[in-house]
Amino acid sequence: MDNKVILISIDGMRPDGFLQCGHPFAQQMLKEWSYTLTARSVSPSITLPCHTSIFYSVPPTRHGIFTNLYTPPVRPVKGLAESLAEAGKINAAFYNWETMRHVWRSETMKYTTLIDAYAEENTDAALTDCAIRLIQAREPDFVYLYMVETDDKGGHDHGWMTPEYLKQLANAVGCVQKVFEAAKERYHILVTADHGGHDRTHGTDSPEDMTIPMFFWGKGFEGGRQLQKWRLTNRKKFVKLRTLTTRRGAAPRPAAENKADGPLNPEPDPGNAGGGICHKICFLSSMYPGRHFLFLRRSNLMTQSFKTKRLVESALMIALSTILSFIIIFRLPFGGSITACCMLPVILAAYRYGTKWGLVTAFAFSLIQGIQGIAEGTFSAASLGVENGVFNGGFFSGSPLLASFGIFLLDYIIAFTVLGFGGIFRNKIKNKQLSLVCGILTAGLFRYIAHVISGAIFFGIWGEWFFTQEGFFAWGQTLVDM
Repeated sequence: MDNKVILISIDGMRPDGFLQCGHPFAQQMLKEWSYTLTARSVSPSITLPCHTSIFYSVPPTRHGIFTNLYTPPVRPVKGLAESLAEAGKINAAFYNWETMRHVWRSETMKYTTLIDAYAEENTDAALTDCAIRLIQAREPDFVYLYMVETDDKGGHDHGWMTPEYLKQLANAVGCVQKVFEAAKERYHILVTADHGGHDRTHGTDSPEDMTIPMFFWGKGFEGGRQLQKWRLTNRKKFVKLRTLTTRRGAAPRPAAENKADGPLNPEPDPGNAGGGICHKICFLSSMYPGRHFLFLRRSNLMTQSFKTKRLVESALMIALSTILSFIIIFRLPFGGSITACCMLPVILAAYRYGTKWGLVTAFAFSLIQGIQGIAEGTFSAASLGVENGVFNGGFFSGSPLLASFGIFLLDYIIAFTVLGFGGIFRNKIKNKQLSLVCGILTAGLFRYIAHVISGAIFFGIWGEWFFTQEGFFAWGQTLVDM
């Protein structure tokens, strides 16, 4: 077997989805390949951050990509494709999501083929055929095949674990079989996912999003061996895997890095690029470069750094929203005001980090707004309403304290917490601008509903009086008469 490698990424593949997809080759992979069904993705479990970590050996907290919007790194890192190109190796990439091109520098791929997933039917199979033709004609050293239809046409369009999702995943497994049959004698083959998914989305720290399968074929990989407890955070296992690859011609690392308790450096080692492509199987046979999925398993440190960043950003958004709430553009005559987009920063935090975290952020903001309302004497209206018979029955009847609590709950806690739904369409609408706008409108609608319910319960009589006044509000009489 030549020291050549094929990396196949099936976007959005869950381990249970792989087991339930129904393709016969899935069972063959479990018998003949080494595999794990419990590998862990990076956080956030989103396509571009995950693949950038795969290709550059560093977590999102280092490369700075946290969404599917690419931004150039402040401190560039030499990645897999760059190291191979410097060693004179021939790289090829086949992909059906245009943004994927950012995980390598363009000059490092000698052959590339892009077919947009929605340009035609079954682009996974079309790309697979293109890759097989190139493998048979040119035998490049490193081939990257990325298939997105399980994620997009299965998960996002229909939902993870739905029949359509399993159909798309079975098709992707069939593509893996075609590659395997065409190249198994000459290539080491790795099949992996970037993340899982739930409902019609992903990107959270839930097991459904974070747990992924990985499969390894080639010399040195025992068929049917399940790597359940295989973690590259264990330095000894990393050295064993690296030794396995160096026996096939890769340049060894310095002796100081062979120590099992030696420090882990997340940066790729360009000095090892030249000894043969099987050195790069430290990514492909042990998740190259040992450290690519070393970071997938070193999730505690990465998750902690991500959580710190998320917490700081959300706190800043809450502070900005609070400041903007004091900038009053127009104050309404009988209470309420129009501010300088004070809801927007909190909604952006929800859009950036998901609905669950968005609701937490919005709840914190609601408490601040409630305290602000108390300081401004907003709840005195409730007491006045009880004393003047506004509440003539029901749970709040005759109790200014309970009425104040009800107003606090509906007009502040619920009304502002629902802003956390601003990110509900983040991974459900492909157009990012449209998904943000829909999230803003949805959050605004939910807040409006909360205020309407509060008005109907607590301020009904005031509303009737408001719309029947002479002068500026005389037009309200027409509405009442209707």
